[in-house]
Amino acid sequence: MANNEIRLSSSLTAVAVLDETIGGNALQARQVDANVGSVGGAYDSMVYTENDAVKYTGIVNVTTATAIGAGAFVGTPTTTGTAPTSALAVAVDFSASLGSPGPVIVTIGSQVHANLDVGESCVIPIAGASDVGLAIANIKFMLLHIPSESLKQP
Repeated sequence: MANNEIRLSSSLTAVAVLDETIGGNALQARQVDANVGSVGGAYDSMVYTENDAVKYTGIVNVTTATAIGAGAFVGTPTTTGTAPTSALAVAVDFSASLGSPGPVIVTIGSQVHANLDVGESCVIPIAGASDVGLAIANIKFMLLHIPSESLKQP
């Protein structure tokens, strides 16, 4: 029987926002940085079983880094799938907000990996030692601050 695969693809493009000189290269606004350029890649070597994927949908309600799970949301989030004990990747989509909560901060262990504003998202691979992932208790997110509007259930 074939294994289920986690397939991640990514790209990075460094873009000068203003007319400026970076690393000796004169760049026009919105021009790709000639020093860095663009790079992309794919990571397909991670495998998972049918009980190793979960999706939470809800309103984040924590201002300290809290492990991914129901405790990080207002009320009970919608859950699809079964929460694994370890994760090989995390995807976060900050699709909407109530008020002005600031960024959603994605932390793995004690390292901040992303500060997402509304409309931004990220996918982070977490191979861990020998592709076994990392305990989900080490994958955390939080809001910079919680406006009073977000405490109301929709």
